Amino acid sequence: MNISKTVFASDKTHLPAQKDGPVRKFQPLGLLIGSIIVLAGLGVVLGYQSLTTETSAFSEIYSINQPASTSFGTIIVSAADDLIGLTSEDLAGVTHGIQNLVMADSVQIQLTVALINRSTAPVTIAPDDQFRLVSPQSKDAILLSGATIRSGELRPRSNIHVTLSFVVPRDGASYTLQYLDPKSEQIVQIDLGGVDVVSEEEMKDVH
Repeated sequence: MNISKTVFASDKTHLPAQKDGPVRKFQPLGLLIGSIIVLAGLGVVLGYQSLTTETSAFSEIYSINQPASTSFGTIIVSAADDLIGLTSEDLAGVTHGIQNLVMADSVQIQLTVALINRSTAPVTIAPDDQFRLVSPQSKDAILLSGATIRSGELRPRSNIHVTLSFVVPRDGASYTLQYLDPKSEQIVQIDLGGVDVVSEEEMKDVH
């Protein structure tokens, strides 16, 4: 991710053995084996279909400045800025008691996002529940640290711009914004690129 760039899923038989005398009846066993083969094949097909359905929501990853389709209209990330944290020297040694302080070993990813409702129905907006960052370098999602709007509704045929903030380590990881479409409950993904790596010199002056 560059220092300045210009454009959420969540996300819901055992056949009893028959003994009719000394004659060995192979037909039921053949039917059982045939049934097992058919069921196994059906299981493979259903498993593949399930996997295909599950991953279809993630089949396309959009870019910054690229309109991403939603069930109600469009979402666009028009800008992504990396705001590098401060060192102790920057803060003149005062590193305690400052709210939402981001130190030099972290970066605040600040996104400018537009939500456009082209439908005839209102759309639920809940930033804390609908937006998150994911990275192939981490198994844990990064939750929202700040937003310029609260939960509410986006009226039909209207749009809104919001600034979202996420704090992540400066470890060179790449990130993707995930938006959970409240109507379809599908995940829309937007590639944000990667952050830089904190230098050893900066690390010495973090605490």
